[in-house]
Formats: sequence, structure tokens, C-alpha cells
Amino acid sequence: KPEFACDIEFVDLSLNSPQGIIEIHWRKENGQVKMALTIPENSVAEVELKFNDKSISEKCSSGTYNWIL
Repeated sequence: KPEFACDIEFVDLSLNSPQGIIEIHWRKENGQVKMALTIPENSVAEVELKFNDKSISEKCSSGTYNWIL
């Protein structure tokens, strides 16, 4: 569950996992958070996001996902 702290404007992170590279990128722009997540093959992620009055809760399989909150 990412915390979109007031003083952090963006995050770019890559992590080598046994299944492959996990990537997450998010940026605050114009009162919104734009986020991209890449999940490696044969993997599943439970994504829970909340920013201001918007929230997302999804189970995602391999691929790249984009959200705007």
C-alpha cells in the first residue's frame, strides 16, 4: 500500500524478484497521482491505492497497469 506522503512528489523503483523485475512509478501532478506498475510473468499482485477521496483495490496478474487517482 503506497503512502502518497505530502512531501514526496514521485517514486521510480525497480526490484529484481525470482520471477523477474517488478517496477513501480508514481508521480503527483495537478492534484492527482499517476501510477504505473509492471508485474513479471507468472506473478500476481494485490493492489490497494488511496489518494484523497479515490481508492482502487484490484488483483492483477502479469503485465503493466496504469492508474490515475
